[in-house]
Amino acid sequence: MEFGGEGEQLKCWALILVAAAVLASCAHNVTFVNRETGERGTATVKGGSRGGDIQITLGDKIYNGTWIFESNGGSIGFANGTAFSGTAVASASGMMFSESTAGGGTILASTDDGSTLRCQFSYNQMGNTGLGVCQDNHNGVYDLQIH
Repeated sequence: MEFGGEGEQLKCWALILVAAAVLASCAHNVTFVNRETGERGTATVKGGSRGGDIQITLGDKIYNGTWIFESNGGSIGFANGTAFSGTAVASASGMMFSESTAGGGTILASTDDGSTLRCQFSYNQMGNTGLGVCQDNHNGVYDLQIH
């Protein structure tokens, strides 16, 4: 793709940023399966890429709570270079930022009758998938899949 000038490059970058924002807001399907009974549950997830609200339906119980995701970190790099040739001097510098697309998170939720559910999960933003385990306050254990 060839650009006519700086204005065209800015338009292209703006389009890329809009596309990234749309993709980041994609809804996820969240499935819970009780390890003992096989009972399945689902969730409605709201929020951004780092946290938000969640509503979980397991059997006849509806849990409301929050979720949070934390990436594994990243890095920052700096570079400088200078070249000399006779009396001519050329120099350049650059900066790089990167952030991990994988990490972990938690879900904390409760029902009106005081039942609680706590989950821990790992998640990969590139694949939009995750795995985890949840436990309720009655020692029920659930496998968690995010897809």
